[in-house]
Amino acid sequence: MPIPMEKAPIIPDSVWSPQILFQTSCVDGQLVTSAQITLTAGKVDEQGKWTPLHGYNEMVYVPDVTSLDTDLLTLFPQVQAVYDSLIYLIAALNEARKVL
Repeated sequence: MPIPMEKAPIIPDSVWSPQILFQTSCVDGQLVTSAQITLTAGKVDEQGKWTPLHGYNEMVYVPDVTSLDTDLLTLFPQVQAVYDSLIYLIAALNEARKVL
């Protein structure tokens, strides 16, 4: 016999990304950067307050941000801009902190 629910389920209406991981490896003498993006569903109320809905998670994997799969080709200018900004940020952080 099914047990009735005592609370109405919350229906997601928004998506956010709690985690974006970039990984760069040297492959055949070339640097290759991949991205792993976690997407999570959420609910935003009338006041703009976010409620994460755990259990509604999926991952998008991009094996090489400089050579996108065909379904992502239209996003290449945006991906390239983010990648260029990331490289600039890494260089600026290293310069500011004198890490290496």
